[in-house]
Amino acid sequence: MDLITVVGALFVPVLLWYFTPESFRAWLRQWRTQSAIPGLAVAAPRNYAAFADKGRLLIEVPLVFINRSTQPIVIRNLRLCILDGDVNGPPLMFNATVAMLATDKERAFAKQIAVPPSATVELICEFQRRPAEMAFQARAYQLALEACLENETAWRRLVEFPLGVRAAYLPTLRIILRAYNSESVE
Repeated sequence: MDLITVVGALFVPVLLWYFTPESFRAWLRQWRTQSAIPGLAVAAPRNYAAFADKGRLLIEVPLVFINRSTQPIVIRNLRLCILDGDVNGPPLMFNATVAMLATDKERAFAKQIAVPPSATVELICEFQRRPAEMAFQARAYQLALEACLENETAWRRLVEFPLGVRAAYLPTLRIILRAYNSESVE
């Protein structure tokens, strides 16, 4: 046996020994970072618009949907849940999208959201509940955004985020739809 044959005979198994576990580790990293919907993430909103009276609760939030997979993801429906135990009532249902927060500019009825592979989609989504029977107080509310995918019936939680309501916001929350900063209330 010459030296080239010996080096070649050792080189191939060493490469296989290195790259096979590395490929598995890459797959495992990808698998661990997946959310309730594989490949889909949603950035928690910074701002919101809200209005609440006895007949209706309306919350608009700007959302960024991030598809990290190689396949398109179609979201059939969304809903917004208030997680605080002292706030009763069903989730707020996805009702419309708007072009600017707290306006009716380019208002469109809610529809499916298609997120292309390796892409992001930015939308301002409006959620409503009637009857509301909720009066905001100056505090932070914990909300959860849930989605129902195409050809599915189960709801999956995408993201939880705080909705900070300051005392200065309370007078206008009951009168008009207005944009607010959602930083935490202390």
